[in-house]
Amino acid sequence: MIVRLNDITPEGLDISFTLDPEKLNQRVNIDETSAKPGTVTQAINFPTERENLAKVSMHLDLIGRDVLIKGRTVAPYQSFCSKCLEPTKNSITSDFYLTLKQHKGNAREDEFDDLDLVFFSGDEINTEEIAEEYLILNLPVVILCSPNCQGLCANCGANLNLSPCNCPKSQGTLGELMRLKGLKI
Repeated sequence: MIVRLNDITPEGLDISFTLDPEKLNQRVNIDETSAKPGTVTQAINFPTERENLAKVSMHLDLIGRDVLIKGRTVAPYQSFCSKCLEPTKNSITSDFYLTLKQHKGNAREDEFDDLDLVFFSGDEINTEEIAEEYLILNLPVVILCSPNCQGLCANCGANLNLSPCNCPKSQGTLGELMRLKGLKI
């Protein structure tokens, strides 16, 4: 959604919109052919059903030629648990606050290091790009089906959430490293 500076009143501007799930899915998922060898890619899928689209709400204030933005994105997504590999549905809420400063070419070098300061040029702001960026930055690195997920047995591969396996306890999830437990230095 494009917002023009002239649209922001002295009281501010409240906007709400949804993010395009196709575009989000393209941005977050690495094509396996382009991934570096030996890296693990985790598929995240934002649903395309109208009732499950990523929802964004923002309040914009104009202070001189700077724009202050307070926003929130709520987005359901589907993925696979990092421990047990079962399909999982989660939701992420991303709150963000930032200042948009009109770029005039004379910005101080230290201003570029501030993550809450974004430069723009012209009289229009693409709020969709801002919301997408903050949503992607807040995606979890490790996705779990539940906080108590026990994962897979490192020995036999059984899903320990469904039932315990019959592997000897000494092998457990650490396997060969358990032998180091008795080592005295």
